[in-house]
Amino acid sequence: MSVLEFFVPGVPRPQGSKNHVGAGRLVESSKGLAEWRWRVGLAANQARRGAPLHAGAVRATLIFVMPRPTYMARTTTPPHTSPPDVDKLVRGVLDALSGTLIVDDAQVTSLGDTHKRYADPAEPPGVHITVEAL
Repeated sequence: MSVLEFFVPGVPRPQGSKNHVGAGRLVESSKGLAEWRWRVGLAANQARRGAPLHAGAVRATLIFVMPRPTYMARTTTPPHTSPPDVDKLVRGVLDALSGTLIVDDAQVTSLGDTHKRYADPAEPPGVHITVEAL
């Protein structure tokens, strides 16, 4: 792998806090995270095209395209400053890439121009992922 680029459609989900449900069990507090991680893993496997998991250092660039509110004017796109936090969105994607594209998310030594933004009109939400071997 030198550089892999792919898009994962769907509403990006954060991976953050866990809720205690009793008997020492913790569950993710983010609804839809399991499905989101499954989507990211599936897209990563398809992008890998049967090649072995990459075991070296990588740079990941993640561009999160968040759903555009219906009230937002079509002619303007302000920065996405509302939750979820970009670091929690990144955590969910990197964990999903572990075991599907790279061996472990600890291999990600840098994040490129990673950010979140509102979708342009008629653009689907999701995440653009670029993984580059270093």
